[in-house]
Amino acid sequence: MPSQDNMKPVILAYSETNDKNIAERIGMSEYSYYFVLKWFLPAMAEVGDVKVIYDPLTEADLEYDKAQQEGRQCVLFSFAPPHRTLFPQRCPVIPLVAWEFERIPDHQWDNDPTHDWRNVFARTGLAITHSEFARQAILRAMTPDYPVWSIPAPVWDRFAARGKQLHGTEGRRPARGMDIRVKGALFDSAACIPDSPETGQWRIPEPEPTKPETNEPPLDPRVERKLRRAARRKRSLQKLIARLTGRPFPAVQATSEQAQPAPAPTEQEHHIQAKGVVFASILNSRDGRKNWGDLATAFASRFQNVEDAVLVFKLNEKDSAESMLNLERDLRRFVWLKCRVIAFNGYLEDDDYQRFLDGIDYVVNASTGEGQCLPLMELMAMGTPAIAPNHTSMADYITAQNAFILPATKFVTGWPHDPRFIYSTTAFRVPWDALREAYGNAYDLAKRDPNAYQQMSKTATEQLEQHSSTRVVVEALRAVLQTSQTQASK
Repeated sequence: MPSQDNMKPVILAYSETNDKNIAERIGMSEYSYYFVLKWFLPAMAEVGDVKVIYDPLTEADLEYDKAQQEGRQCVLFSFAPPHRTLFPQRCPVIPLVAWEFERIPDHQWDNDPTHDWRNVFARTGLAITHSEFARQAILRAMTPDYPVWSIPAPVWDRFAARGKQLHGTEGRRPARGMDIRVKGALFDSAACIPDSPETGQWRIPEPEPTKPETNEPPLDPRVERKLRRAARRKRSLQKLIARLTGRPFPAVQATSEQAQPAPAPTEQEHHIQAKGVVFASILNSRDGRKNWGDLATAFASRFQNVEDAVLVFKLNEKDSAESMLNLERDLRRFVWLKCRVIAFNGYLEDDDYQRFLDGIDYVVNASTGEGQCLPLMELMAMGTPAIAPNHTSMADYITAQNAFILPATKFVTGWPHDPRFIYSTTAFRVPWDALREAYGNAYDLAKRDPNAYQQMSKTATEQLEQHSSTRVVVEALRAVLQTSQTQASK
């Protein structure tokens, strides 16, 4: 008779991005699903025997047939958007989908029926997403009794343990500062922007070099001015589309805090020391949904004359040169800054990475929507209060007790992967002035009432336990597997 362990279900896990190609796919569309898979592995291991596969079309059915011979359940957990889900012939598929819009794709284009996600969900018979917001979007498109679960990545256990190790059970104390070394690209406003109005002055940019003479007749000045205006309008329109619609330029998706590239041998090492109240955001600056320009300018406006306010961006992308140039351009318009804005894109050794997380007093988010936002969840589980809106997935864990809540209003937009980009759904916009005010309120709390800050820190950890602990996730996964088995036996 088979042992009870041998009767555990077989769980196959697949993501298009994996440990073999992650270096090439950093910043590409849907690559963050790999980090969600990694977070789910320990929880899945508690309810079944887990095997990561690389090609569902050739591997899944072989594992399924083997499990069937042993009298065991076998399912494929597909960490991918529905339209990129791969279906083996026999093995049941359970999609795990991150989504941040109130309407899922409900019609096809390009003669591809998978673009209508309802076809995919009908074929799988059940689904997992990572927020109640996304769950309701699926139910509206399917039927009210369609079996879909909201199960976030189980990040709490690891990060809460780190927070407890560092701060004990009392919660973290604010303004501890940050001291790290990073290999890679670095922008530091302290190195290039004056810290007082006396030394700061706005200089008119140098004229562009004179073009070499050619035999072509010169352009009429009026025509040349029109061409320049058209070029500026085109660039502005591209940026506006990326910012307001969530269509990255170029296309990217959300990232996890762990998405850091391996260091190249020639990368320069920088020593970052920051004192005061440290705000931080972990993001891809080319993702138009993240509104990182607002994060920077609202901070600079509020703290232009405050010396001990620091904003740190950890950028997860292949090349941040253009982003850093744009950041410097925007900040130079303030003429002087006593506060400090730092952006880095590079590799952190494990100890430096922990010190980076330890030094953050507030994690900041002003995005138009989130599928679950791993960096925000991870830092809050560690006891870091937030400045964030409570829309989309963040509504599940952002509260007035653990965060300074940013208001948001809806605007019409399209699905990011739809090349037609027709207005199909809505997203959320955070007012710039509300972000600026929240920065100030958070700073005042940390400086004037550290006990209240500490209580907010404790509450963040406690509430994230209810949302994203392994215990909560394992219980939900058991219900999913039971439903899948019931469907397979019909």
